[in-house]
Amino acid sequence: MKKTMLLSTLIDMTKKDLILYGIKKKTLQLYQCYGFNLIMRKHNEANELFYSEKLALELVLQTRAEYEAGLIPETKFRNLRTITERIQECYRSGHIQWHHLPHWGMRKLSPPFEKCLNNYIDKRLSSGCRITTMRGQKPVIRHFLFFCEDRGYNSLNQLSRDDIIEYLNTGAKKYSRVGDVLSAIRAFSDFLTENNMISFDMRLLLQIPAPVHRKYSSGFTLAEAEMIASAPDRTTECGKRDYAIIMLAKNTGLRSIDILGLKFSDVDWNRKELRIVQYKTDIHLTLPVEISVCNAIADYILHGRPQSDSQYIFLRVRPPYSPLRSWSGHSIVRRNAIAAGIEWIPNKRKGMHSFRRGLGNWMLEAEIPLETISEVLGHKSSDSSKPYLALQESHLGKCPISLYGIPCLRKELTNEIHI
Repeated sequence: MKKTMLLSTLIDMTKKDLILYGIKKKTLQLYQCYGFNLIMRKHNEANELFYSEKLALELVLQTRAEYEAGLIPETKFRNLRTITERIQECYRSGHIQWHHLPHWGMRKLSPPFEKCLNNYIDKRLSSGCRITTMRGQKPVIRHFLFFCEDRGYNSLNQLSRDDIIEYLNTGAKKYSRVGDVLSAIRAFSDFLTENNMISFDMRLLLQIPAPVHRKYSSGFTLAEAEMIASAPDRTTECGKRDYAIIMLAKNTGLRSIDILGLKFSDVDWNRKELRIVQYKTDIHLTLPVEISVCNAIADYILHGRPQSDSQYIFLRVRPPYSPLRSWSGHSIVRRNAIAAGIEWIPNKRKGMHSFRRGLGNWMLEAEIPLETISEVLGHKSSDSSKPYLALQESHLGKCPISLYGIPCLRKELTNEIHI
């Protein structure tokens, strides 16, 4: 786009794109009141007809300060920031692409490092890597690049072997699972070496075997699952959607990404079955679905789902009516668990995956064979289901060998009293 553009023209362009995305009239009025009008007023006070990125940023910072001081409500700041970001994007590219805004104050990489990160992600995705895998590795790579910036580097060619060793100590303090950090940095180092972006082979310094920490989560109990399922307000569109999603998670144990990515073609209403290809494993899975679950999905489709030609069943409740993101499942479960009065412990609760863990435990308590549990959960092998055994005290009690016949050689451990 042009470096100089009339603000009125830019605002009109931004509004048109927002309308194309399905923004409702009421929401557009809020954006007009708390966004466009304030930006226009700021420019008028400066006698500026053309859009100024500097003036827009000053307005956002000023409004943020007023919000933090308790002088204005959060809604006013949030709407202004949203519109400022949309105008900025339209100014730079001519159109807006709908996306979630990053958290306020989130640090941004310098342009060279940001470009390097984006190129790396694009290459991994084009080679067949999963989006979810890269979503987990991206924060680690960003943390590494921030480390480089903090050392005053503007190019990765400036890195030394001592820097890498120092980063391993820094990464170990920030991330509990050091093995994941090493794995992500190794893959990134291969990319840097292939593109001659670093002066030495980092991989040689990243071969340190990381300690294995196994952490098992018991998931929701049956009582907790019932409480969460009863929490959504099923008189609302959002409540109907949340109820259907929670019922699917509770009764099928499907992963969040498979539930939120469910398509109309995946449901066989006559046979009451789900037929999907699991996103994580690419394995076909057919599961029977209880009538109560079918009814919950049908109620959402008929009375809660927005009008849309999308092939996906579960959509946003506000425009644009796009499919839910894979991380939306965590927010849905957390919101309804808290509404049900369940204490939410971040390191213990895993969102929708806690239903999956819970279902495996419930079936194991019912003495269902491990092979059957593996089939229901869609595991590649029964080995993937073995962690559930570590959570069943009643079954573990049958495993230990008796201590009978083993002599006790420590006097302080015997029941004899010596006077």
